[in-house]
Amino acid sequence: MSLNRALVLFSLLVAANAWPFSSTSVVTLTSSSFDSRIRANGKTMVEFYAPWCGHCKKLEPAYEEAAAALLGHGVVLAKIDGSLAKDVAARFGIENYPSLLWFEGGRKSDYDGEQPPTAAALIEWVGNAIRPPVIETASPAAPGKLPRMVLHAPELYEGFSDAAKVNRTSAVWYFVKDTTGNPKVVLQHKGEEPIEMTSYVADQDVIMAFLSDHAAPLLGKLDGETFSLYSGKPLIWSLFPGDIAAVEAEYRPMLMEVAEKLAGKYCVTFTDTVKFKDNIDGMLGVDQFPAIVVQPKAGAKTKFVYTGDMTASAIVRFVEEVDAGKVARSFKSELEPTSNDRPVRVVVSNTFHKEVFVETKDVFIEIYAPWCGSCKKLQPEYLKLAKYVQQWELGEVITIAKIDGTANDIPVATMDYSSFPTLYFVRAGSDTPLKYQGERTSKGMWAWIKDHTSRLEAVKKRLTAVKSRQKRKDL
Repeated sequence: MSLNRALVLFSLLVAANAWPFSSTSVVTLTSSSFDSRIRANGKTMVEFYAPWCGHCKKLEPAYEEAAAALLGHGVVLAKIDGSLAKDVAARFGIENYPSLLWFEGGRKSDYDGEQPPTAAALIEWVGNAIRPPVIETASPAAPGKLPRMVLHAPELYEGFSDAAKVNRTSAVWYFVKDTTGNPKVVLQHKGEEPIEMTSYVADQDVIMAFLSDHAAPLLGKLDGETFSLYSGKPLIWSLFPGDIAAVEAEYRPMLMEVAEKLAGKYCVTFTDTVKFKDNIDGMLGVDQFPAIVVQPKAGAKTKFVYTGDMTASAIVRFVEEVDAGKVARSFKSELEPTSNDRPVRVVVSNTFHKEVFVETKDVFIEIYAPWCGSCKKLQPEYLKLAKYVQQWELGEVITIAKIDGTANDIPVATMDYSSFPTLYFVRAGSDTPLKYQGERTSKGMWAWIKDHTSRLEAVKKRLTAVKSRQKRKDL
């Protein structure tokens, strides 16, 4: 059965609720069996998971379905518990679960397809990974989801073939035998003009660099499947209301003009604001469309939002003003709380500077997420710390605070975070935050604060004064 037929069968079975396979289609690996099974299987996708991971549990049915559909095609889908096989996870730099890796002929590559993966997306990705590295033809197919890489030369150069072998999921590679002109490599995205490379067309590293530089189209759709293309690159989000097909038909000519004028500086994208409305609001703090969002780096917390005239000249002018430092950053922020007298003070993005950088008080602040299990575990200890500060009447010296990092941007570049909870301490009158790395207990946090406070004498004086008045309960 061909992969296309397998995909069709998969779709029909799912639609009919008649999926006949069991989880035995996925091979379970361990630390001791990992290397030998990878060598024996030849072409293997491996899911690194953890039993407690909710995302892993959501992926499990799709992963099993894809494994069953791919049986008989020389492909194995396997899984390994990274929380047990810590040596294997560490060897491949696994930090998050689930993580999908592809192994073929001793080479490893990351899964860079649709996120979160569906069974159909996994099948399509694997299909791209196992197709012939280079297709020899006189008439290459038009580019589709993936860009088209075509070598025009008297022979198939080894460097081009080697580049194709390690980038089969990033482009579709073709060889057109041509003895009439100078050798060249031509890259083309769907709906865009071809880009030519005429130098060093036989050098694998140069070809791979060429693909990397042009992997994202001038104007492309930004979603879970394509987001990795833009990782770390300057990015422009084009956010228009309505059906994505209608939006693309109406605005593509204008956006292409923007993309051409900003080529080499920014990647210009458009996103389905209906399907991804909540994601856009969560990531960018934008819930009114149309809007243009400029990010100096995709995924960065720094952004600039434009809601003026939606013309190419106006958008380009806005981007140029951003580059010139003439536009203030846009911050996602909750509303300032109407009352804020609880032991843990609530901070939002719009009040961040006045609440955290105070001339007369130290501030200890937690960046948290409401859904975060580690944050929930910390909460009673953090509240105990705050009540201790309140009990000993230290509110004029130290503030214990928190900010929801999912609903608010942190408007200070030096207070970065990649996980929740993250704790920072800012001394009175200082503009240099200190990241807390100590024990996450009330006693541990208080001991650390005393070691780092700029108001130690004031703390001691207040503790002595209160203690002399009445006996207080210790931590």
